[in-house]
Amino acid sequence: MKPGLIPPLDPSLSESPPAAAGGSAPSRTAARSQDGTRERLIDQAHTLLAQGGLKALSVRNLAAAAGLSTSAVPYHLGDKDSLTQAVFLAAAERDRQAWAQFRVSLGDGGLPVHALADALVVQALDLSSRQGTIELVWYELIHQARHTPALRPILTQWYEERRGRYRDLFALAGLPTHIADIMTHYLVGDRSTLLVAGGASGFALSVVENIRHLCDPEEGRGALWHERLRRPGGAGDDGGEPVGETERRIVAAAVATIIDQGVAAVTHRAVAQRAGVSLSSTTYYFRSRGDIIRRAFQFIHEELRREIPAVHREPPPLGMFLRAVADNMLTPVEGGRIAGRNTTHAMGDFALEACRDASLVPLYLAFRQGRGSRIRAALDHVVGPQASLSPFQAQIVSTWMQGRAQILHAMDDPPDVDGYATEMIVLMRYLQPAMPKP
Repeated sequence: MKPGLIPPLDPSLSESPPAAAGGSAPSRTAARSQDGTRERLIDQAHTLLAQGGLKALSVRNLAAAAGLSTSAVPYHLGDKDSLTQAVFLAAAERDRQAWAQFRVSLGDGGLPVHALADALVVQALDLSSRQGTIELVWYELIHQARHTPALRPILTQWYEERRGRYRDLFALAGLPTHIADIMTHYLVGDRSTLLVAGGASGFALSVVENIRHLCDPEEGRGALWHERLRRPGGAGDDGGEPVGETERRIVAAAVATIIDQGVAAVTHRAVAQRAGVSLSSTTYYFRSRGDIIRRAFQFIHEELRREIPAVHREPPPLGMFLRAVADNMLTPVEGGRIAGRNTTHAMGDFALEACRDASLVPLYLAFRQGRGSRIRAALDHVVGPQASLSPFQAQIVSTWMQGRAQILHAMDDPPDVDGYATEMIVLMRYLQPAMPKP
């Protein structure tokens, strides 16, 4: 699938789970929902997804959270597959309704850029509780759709609707679709961590600063909001190589599990089996599952520091450089190295896990800032000082790269590397008109 060529929206996608053979399931579901039980289950399911991911969304957990018997879940939502689809469809519908109400409140007249930013602040604050949960469900869908084909149509529709909303919204302020698309993919790459690191008010401040700077840059305001976030003491980037062969094997096994199956698959038992060590060894070195995940991401962070290659003596042409970056972001790497598509998958899971474990936030933010700096240095070497990106612009490019790559990975197999590189060129030429043509 080429970028921008998203299939038409499928009107058959709705909040109700797929009908069973014979076509009678929707009417039964409607009848069963009259007492509000289905809506209650959906509410609890969204909370479980936001707090623990798809692994937490079991029939038993859902029934316990809703205070119902385990038989009530399949009665109202079907089997696990139907349940999963129904929950994501319901989240998409709630998101759709919230945005519709927000859009009506703005009217159809023109809207100054500052008024647009302020309106988005109001939306973020008014919807902080439910919308924050929906955002995490949205991210969970992105990462589950990459290996669950049945979820891809839901993601495709939701993504197309979100992109359309931003384009419509930004058009009120007379802004080009480039700005809307930049913000769409920027938010995919960073919104979850902004929400957990600063809450709704912190996220709203980030949106305001980014929109205003993209549309009307001012001297001396070149740092993203989260670059100025005060980091908790002792929770920063203090990772190093583990001591001892057994501990190294455990960390390597945890990293491989994250790459192959995501963070949800990391357990003491699964990591011990993959590392070929006893279960008692993993519990000896890592008392909790969170300790394993934290150490694995410290290791990933150290590896990702070397993702952008060192400066070459002979800088390649811009087009060749950007094609290489796109290939690195989207193409699998043999041998289990933390690079290429593995980077995209690992960092997406990292963002989600940071929402559930605040101690990971400083590590995640440190990586985000570091990647922006490395990309800026590499681009400066390629294009020269006359077309240098500011620190703010480099951070936008870095985060856009991650968000766009996550969407492509979730919906395409294999992703369109050339199309991705072309989009990156358009983005950078918008941010920096002096950027030479590739």
